[in-house]
Amino acid sequence: MQPTFYDGDAAILSEADLSQILEGKIIVYRYNSTKTVCHRVIEDNIFNLVTKGDNNRANDKPITRNQIIGEVTAFIPSTIFKIYTTSLILSYVLFMVVAVKTVIQRVKK
Repeated sequence: MQPTFYDGDAAILSEADLSQILEGKIIVYRYNSTKTVCHRVIEDNIFNLVTKGDNNRANDKPITRNQIIGEVTAFIPSTIFKIYTTSLILSYVLFMVVAVKTVIQRVKK
């Protein structure tokens, strides 16, 4: 999903509203019993969804709505985790900022 986010970044998920059109949203879905994928929805119709990584040339195989685990509402860059090991107080502050932002986004819906 580069350049949106990179390997090692943590995605914060919320429950996806499956009754709404998800085109343009970033979702996490079950690819198979052992693999999950985090990609953007580029096509949404009644029967399935087509996803694609932001840096990929080809679309993924179509998926169904029941494969969706959640919608990405925010992410934490991996550099924050490095800061966590350096400064515990700063990491708590950053965590609270992300948590408050997530709550505000949910209230606005």
